[in-house]
Amino acid sequence: MKQYYAGLDVSMEETAICTVDEKGVIAYEEMVPTKPKLIDMCLKAKGLPIEKISLESGSLSHWLVKELMSFGWRVVCIDARSISAVLALNTNKTDRNDARGIAEALRSQCKYSREVYHKSQGSMELCTLLGARRTLVEESKATNNTIRGLLKAYGICLGVGGNEKISQFVRDKIINQQEVTKLGFEPLLVIFETLNKEIEKTEETLLKIAKEDAVVKRLMTIPGVGFITALTYKVTIDDPSRFKQSNTVGAYLGMAPKQRSSGAMKRQGRISKCGSKELRTLLAGAGLSLLMRCKKESALKTWGLKIQEHHGNKKACMAIGRKMAIIMHRIWSNNTVFDPGISKETSNK
Repeated sequence: MKQYYAGLDVSMEETAICTVDEKGVIAYEEMVPTKPKLIDMCLKAKGLPIEKISLESGSLSHWLVKELMSFGWRVVCIDARSISAVLALNTNKTDRNDARGIAEALRSQCKYSREVYHKSQGSMELCTLLGARRTLVEESKATNNTIRGLLKAYGICLGVGGNEKISQFVRDKIINQQEVTKLGFEPLLVIFETLNKEIEKTEETLLKIAKEDAVVKRLMTIPGVGFITALTYKVTIDDPSRFKQSNTVGAYLGMAPKQRSSGAMKRQGRISKCGSKELRTLLAGAGLSLLMRCKKESALKTWGLKIQEHHGNKKACMAIGRKMAIIMHRIWSNNTVFDPGISKETSNK
């Protein structure tokens, strides 16, 4: 019996479907609205034994993969960046040609088309909550900076202080200004206060989730790792069995240096910055917290201080963050907690 492979080129309105047989011959091509039920009906209407379905990663990919799998299809999500080089070989870029290229890459098992891991529904829900907090924090910072910038026109410079004190301080400073000035600042202050209240509510919810999650509680035994970092790590990794070796987690998060070698020339560059930028930033921040704030001694801190001495603070924080990612994977996989592993030199002091 012939085997068939289907490629989907997804857009917001329509999805191009191309099905090819095991020899690469096109069986049929269709354009249907981007709705899982209609895609399922189109694929089943032809009555062909489709081995696998493939689509590019994108904003709708998680939803489509989940829904199509619920209909009994075997679905593979391909990294859009890796397949783009294959699709670029087509002279004419159309949705139909892209769908055919995706189907052909699936059929031929093209090594350049990397499969994307499909996260669990629980991780996606938690990711939504973390994403909402991230946006609220960014908007709060932007509003704060806008208020500070506008105040400088009146010779008022805000110092370092908590968000809860800024609003009242600004109102006290502009009390003698014209009414137009007050009307300009008031909506910004209201937005700033509202954003901070929502951030507080969101963080309370996240903290409650962290306290009830056994894995997150174990990850937080690492000094410098808070509940936001631990939750973000769990959401990003989702399943520790994806990585056969813990050392590969650092590279997956883009915290390993890039290699550029040719003949006798061998160069090691900056970090690759692949993967989650948010988690990479949080882990580097956790490394900084370990160096600057944590008073408890550990082998990890001793190692980080040596790097800081020779290579500076930034490289030390990133190196510690990468090692933290590896340690967190081992803690998760082995169902253990952080072991300080204080060296003999430190214990003798």
